[in-house]
Amino acid sequence: MKKSIFAVIMMFVLTAPLFALSKYDGKTEADIKAGFMINPSLKTDAGTTDMNMTFSIGTDFYYYAVPSIGIGLGANNIFGAKVKEGGDAKYEFSNLYFALKPKISFDDYSIYYIGQIGYGLIRATDFAGSVENGLYFGIGVGVEYESFIFEILYSSNNGKLTAGSDSSDITYSTLALNIGYRFHY
Repeated sequence: MKKSIFAVIMMFVLTAPLFALSKYDGKTEADIKAGFMINPSLKTDAGTTDMNMTFSIGTDFYYYAVPSIGIGLGANNIFGAKVKEGGDAKYEFSNLYFALKPKISFDDYSIYYIGQIGYGLIRATDFAGSVENGLYFGIGVGVEYESFIFEILYSSNNGKLTAGSDSSDITYSTLALNIGYRFHY
């Protein structure tokens, strides 16, 4: 639990200075969002296992070199994903990523697509073995209404589990429904 709290605090501390960059040019934005993971699954060499629903929080920063395409950095944390049936192992994921956000703006709202790629830090509790971190990616679509964000995001964390002499590649994938708030600078 202490590692999770530390990861979330570090996520906000490391991205807080980004909120101050280019404050007066109107070409930057930052957001903070929370979401529910729907239908998460953990795929290993032995097969696919359904996971319990969980939640995440995250923050993104974007710079718009052109009005309709944002390039940015982000971080999110997925809390306590646990296997639905059997086993007490609990997995948490902290992701740091680069993001691309093309958007189409209308009078009151904007529709955007989002692509993320980066590195996922995996922590496992109540697991007799070790975990190796790996690639993270996400792809989705969203709507910005005034300063509010509504987003659907498919994401995948990859890594490796080792228990004794056995090892297995893992892929944790989920669909997230995110709600957030966007700050313009």
